[in-house]
Amino acid sequence: MSFMDEVSAFTKGVGQKAKGNYDIVNMNSKVSSLTKEIKTLYAQIGEIYYNTHKDDSEEVFCEMIEKIKDLEIQIADVKQQIEEKKKETAAVSLTTDEQAGDGSHGFCKNCGAALIEDSNFCIKCGTKI
Repeated sequence: MSFMDEVSAFTKGVGQKAKGNYDIVNMNSKVSSLTKEIKTLYAQIGEIYYNTHKDDSEEVFCEMIEKIKDLEIQIADVKQQIEEKKKETAAVSLTTDEQAGDGSHGFCKNCGAALIEDSNFCIKCGTKI
């Protein structure tokens, strides 16, 4: 076999291996996707069962159903805390009443950056003080 024939055979082999590996990755990806779809269906079946039987479930599911109910209450509590924190955060002023008067120190009225005392412009956004 000549050198060029060996190079050609080697190149052909590399191409076949690469294609084979590419096909394997694609097939693994498909298996993963199908497995994920099955898990989603399992979850949907469980959610439907829970919603249908949460008040009259079989004994084997009672503990899990009670845990879900408890978690739902915890989620509602945390969502309430989030709403309260949003309101609290929205109400925060970036200046104090004394700073708001002349804007000569404190925080920039435009961007909220801390101002350097006696500065004429905000060092962050350039707004005139």
